[in-house]
Amino acid sequence: MKFRLFSLALLPLLFVGSAFAVCRDASSPLTALLAYGNDDGKKTPLILIHGHQAVNANEDVTVDANYWNAFLAAFQNDSAASAKFTPYLFQYCSDREPVAKIAEQLRDAIDAKLKDRQHVIVAHSLGGLVATSYMAETTHASGTWKGKRGGDTVLGVITLATPHHGTPGANDASTMSKFVPRSLSAAYDAMHRIYWRSGPLPTAANRSDLRWDNYDGKLPASSKDINSAQAKRNAAFAQFTSKLIAYAGAVDSTLDTFELASLLLQLKLGNSSSDDHSKLSLANVGLVNALGNKFGNADGLVPQVSGLFCRAGSTAIKRKNYICTSTSRVRRFEFGTEGSVPAADLPDANTLSIIRTARGFDHLNMLTNSDVLKHVLADIGSMLKPNTRQTLPTRTN
Repeated sequence: MKFRLFSLALLPLLFVGSAFAVCRDASSPLTALLAYGNDDGKKTPLILIHGHQAVNANEDVTVDANYWNAFLAAFQNDSAASAKFTPYLFQYCSDREPVAKIAEQLRDAIDAKLKDRQHVIVAHSLGGLVATSYMAETTHASGTWKGKRGGDTVLGVITLATPHHGTPGANDASTMSKFVPRSLSAAYDAMHRIYWRSGPLPTAANRSDLRWDNYDGKLPASSKDINSAQAKRNAAFAQFTSKLIAYAGAVDSTLDTFELASLLLQLKLGNSSSDDHSKLSLANVGLVNALGNKFGNADGLVPQVSGLFCRAGSTAIKRKNYICTSTSRVRRFEFGTEGSVPAADLPDANTLSIIRTARGFDHLNMLTNSDVLKHVLADIGSMLKPNTRQTLPTRTN
């Protein structure tokens, strides 16, 4: 038997881990750009930008947080990619500064360490917002790129499960209350307070950066809980969408009764033995069902329409395997009949692929799954080829 239950308030738990972390102390640097291995200057820099809370309270941004271990292992085993790229880890302190400020520090680090060198970016989750802010909102201050936008220096960018439109899990409980059934409103309010009480308010960095940008008009225009900064960022990024490939996942939003009861008990008791994938499945049940499926399927943290960078007003189109129209190229990883969707059944030219498994792909899968990483490595390689940097490729079936 399958059971659907609201648990959206568990969503922040997955974003932040067991505690809201800050960098070690006030004197520690807030960002760092670390070369992974030796850079002889002949390869293209590949900048990896982590998601929220990769650096915890006892760590330093100047030390590898091991966030990209799965990707780097796959990268080192890929002779074509490793021959062309030198990885760099861009690390930042969460909950200290807004995305726009972190993006400026990325720009400064590139000016200092990678001046005048074109580069490729791969970013996961919140890191994708840092990447798009850098590209659309910052201007280089030195070298031959002086006066150019960050996006002018980027050959291509891949975002993995990035909330381009935010996620309703980061908004205030009262903002989302109209979507929650009356029978579940008390539980929603209680759990929402529990999981955010020791952390930042919806208006604080970086939770504010994760709020819904209301691209779809689901929230009242007068709401003070709308991520207007992200809406402006997305508009400014429009000139660079040809350089973006947005990867988005979705996981089945059902759990059987035993799984659900077990996970709820473990989380209530503070037991960490339940694995992260199980917690994401539980959070996803709430993210999809408590909000009446108003934001569509999700990966446990980010609605798929947000990860795909969907365009407003496009969801009314009816076509096989269609979710929305995106302004960029996209790759979808979701639940359903096992395997890859045939090219002839892809809904539009911007949808490069659709891969499905029975359970689907959660927020963590989008960082570590071998099928995801295989496509990432192939895509970054294609970004070095001529005539692929400024225009979208035409897919032939």
